Amino acid sequence: MTRSPAPSRGPVLFLTAWLAACGQDEGGDPEVDAGPCADLVGPRAIVAGELDRDDAAFVPWSAGSVLPVVTGVQAGYWFMPSIRCTGCAEEGRMRGRVRLVSGEMVGEADNELRPSPQLGGAMQVEYFLIPVGQYPKSPPVDFFYDKRANFEYSYDDGCDAGLEGAVEVILEDRTQTPIPTGRTQ
Repeated sequence: MTRSPAPSRGPVLFLTAWLAACGQDEGGDPEVDAGPCADLVGPRAIVAGELDRDDAAFVPWSAGSVLPVVTGVQAGYWFMPSIRCTGCAEEGRMRGRVRLVSGEMVGEADNELRPSPQLGGAMQVEYFLIPVGQYPKSPPVDFFYDKRANFEYSYDDGCDAGLEGAVEVILEDRTQTPIPTGRTQ
């Protein structure tokens, strides 16, 4: 009868040393870094609106508010809503979608970004750029004017379930108005 060699204790010792180096405390629970979510305080909320042209104050939208269509610096047509969130991390993924009440998609955007800190702890994207009518078979941009649409928006910062909101808006032609200045995302 042939005897098998005794199992090596090397892998067990290596695994024990590796777990100790990876942040195991005496109780055996790994230390958890909560990351950007650790310092968040207060309720989490998100709201869409626009910046007042006179004093740049954030004005939240309600049902029936106007979502302007503007001409971009290098041509093209854009929606440029402002998005403000509270209780959110400094970095995340912002998504916006504008769909006519009748169901036709008008524009959408999906970007990694870093909102600007505001007084009172809010974070804000001053102008979130959403291209208008960038789909095959999209009608001319003037087709969308004075139509009712749903603007759906979200911010996923990796904390909890993220933030989502929606508001019914009226699309308005402001293509002859100079585009706003400020930080765009």
